[in-house]
Amino acid sequence: MIVEEVLSHYDMGDAESVTAGSGGTANQNYRVHTSTGDYFIKCRLPRLSSIEHVRLQHGVLLHLAAGNLPVQAPLHVRDTDETFLRDGDRLWEVTPFTVGHKFRGSKREIESAGLTLGRLHRCLESFQPTDFAANGPLHENRKQIEQSLQLAEPLFAEPELAGVRVAFHRAFDLLNREFYGSIELELQRSIIHGDYHALNLVFDPAGHVAGVFDWDATGVQIRLRDVVDGLIAFGRKEPEKSGGGNIIELTRPFDFDPGGVHCFLSAYHRVKTLSDLELRALPLMLRQRWLGIKLDPLRLGKVDRVAAVELMRDAQRPLQWLDETDALGVASLQSLLRG
Repeated sequence: MIVEEVLSHYDMGDAESVTAGSGGTANQNYRVHTSTGDYFIKCRLPRLSSIEHVRLQHGVLLHLAAGNLPVQAPLHVRDTDETFLRDGDRLWEVTPFTVGHKFRGSKREIESAGLTLGRLHRCLESFQPTDFAANGPLHENRKQIEQSLQLAEPLFAEPELAGVRVAFHRAFDLLNREFYGSIELELQRSIIHGDYHALNLVFDPAGHVAGVFDWDATGVQIRLRDVVDGLIAFGRKEPEKSGGGNIIELTRPFDFDPGGVHCFLSAYHRVKTLSDLELRALPLMLRQRWLGIKLDPLRLGKVDRVAAVELMRDAQRPLQWLDETDALGVASLQSLLRG
């Protein structure tokens, strides 16, 4: 199926120009200008073409769009109730195109990212998930991290990675003592975005979020996971680097910036209150997420040894910051959020 054939199934007018765009890691994308406006067309590759999951994503987007959130709901195929076209083992979907600029690192953008995430979570509380959503994509867990640490042992023999090994095992030991099987089980779960970072947002000229994209990882998970992803993207020093259009920048070692952390967290907290339990869990989930970011490529066999050593270099930096702030406890985080 070609783009022109896809358009023939929608009331969008005739195509005047078609531009192939970046497909990210899982799809093929196109920007199309027609006689009725600009549209974004996504061709889902097979591994993200589960009918159940696509229907879940589209239901989430339609719900959020009805609540005036900055998302683009998929268009319905002409004379059907469906919001996608089947093409063998692939699916096509069409949404209006959102104009905006990438994240530039301003305080206003960081604040808007926090506010927007809070509004998304608040709106999604009234969304009724499907059975599939309750068993949706799993994020980092104890077993995956344990397997990944075992795979990393040969790498940790490199002298330059000795400090990384110590920091990673210390973080995992802390998760085993204080998170897995305890706090983890008590945290609120709901429909989340699942991949909330700078590359999946665009902003208007005033610095407000104009669009939130890439809902492929949506599902019922611990709500705090989105907050953690937001902090890693927006709560770092030189945050503008995380919006540079390259996912690799988000995985490079970084130092947290207390001002950015406060800006994002306090904005979110104004819209969707973080409980004391979530505040206690936040530093723990940041550790878990960072371990997953750095170790998953090893577990999935995506990098060779040379690339893996480079991936791990200085990876202890965010964990060191968390070790220093952890001693301050929940009261300090509460003070941070309440000014």
